[in-house]
Amino acid sequence: MDVCRGRIVECSAKRLAAMYLRVVHYPQVMDAFWGNLIVTVIGTFLGAGGAVMAAFLLRIGESRRNEIAALAGLIAELNLRRALAPNSGIMDSAHNPRASTTVDMERASHSVIDIRTRISVVRGSLRTKSLAFSPLNDMTRSCNLYLELSSAAPARYASALEALRDSLDNHVGTIAQAFRIDASELRPGLGAFPTRGD
Repeated sequence: MDVCRGRIVECSAKRLAAMYLRVVHYPQVMDAFWGNLIVTVIGTFLGAGGAVMAAFLLRIGESRRNEIAALAGLIAELNLRRALAPNSGIMDSAHNPRASTTVDMERASHSVIDIRTRISVVRGSLRTKSLAFSPLNDMTRSCNLYLELSSAAPARYASALEALRDSLDNHVGTIAQAFRIDASELRPGLGAFPTRGD
């Protein structure tokens, strides 16, 4: 009987241990499991959200840098245009009555058409709500006005070219200020020829 009692006691001890684990330890294990699962899920979502946000911010920064680079390139291009250079030797009808047939007028008109095309390309590379749309649109209108005026009164194309240069200069200043581009030395036409100090 003692042997049986020993087994019963042993069996009872195992049962008690099993019950203890189920009653006392099991809820702790499950609490730890759910707690770890919740922390893992939240960490995963926060990590993924942070990665998406970082990628979004990088993309915005990159598109802004590309926009500024395109605008700065346009400003530099306008600075080097011979047709926009002040006092570049272009004469009005008082000095050249056949201005409509001169090579200079044709070159100036081709240059203005090319400027208008380049403005259009830059406008196509802008972000959706860019501050540069309005000045670029005005620059295109100024080019169109020059082409109309020079076509209507070819002998006065040099005056129309000066008005175009002044208009482009104003819009370049607006863009440079809005995008913090240092364009103080890059006024339209001023870089077309070497200065005496070069």
